[in-house]
Amino acid sequence: MNNKRKSILIDKSFQIRIVLHSLFLASLCLIVFFIIDFIIFNKLELLISQYLTQDELQKQVLISKLSELRFRSFLTLSAATFAITFVSLLYISHRVAGPIYRTKRWLNGEDKSDTLKFRKGDFFKDLAIEVNVFNKKNKEN
Repeated sequence: MNNKRKSILIDKSFQIRIVLHSLFLASLCLIVFFIIDFIIFNKLELLISQYLTQDELQKQVLISKLSELRFRSFLTLSAATFAITFVSLLYISHRVAGPIYRTKRWLNGEDKSDTLKFRKGDFFKDLAIEVNVFNKKNKEN
């Protein structure tokens, strides 16, 4: 059985829906992070301006550096979250879409093997077993 993929997406509409849904959830997580980040950094800015130093120029420099750090950390976290989410969901969607695609091909007769087989790591291995048992019973009758 040749398991080499010819394209990144097997069932485009299904996989894109899963990825977009999950990216939406990741975006919500980032928004929550941004709100928490905003509250924490605002409190730090307040502490700097009230207690850390009396020099106005030094306060502005510290607050500016803090804002820059805040922005960079948010961008880095956002990019990492989206990249990790996209790659992991693409992997998971392959584990779901692959068996569905293979089952369709097998049922339509495009796959000429006697038994339905899925790749190692695919979901729904029990489906292949049940289909093969059903097929064997039908051939015996």
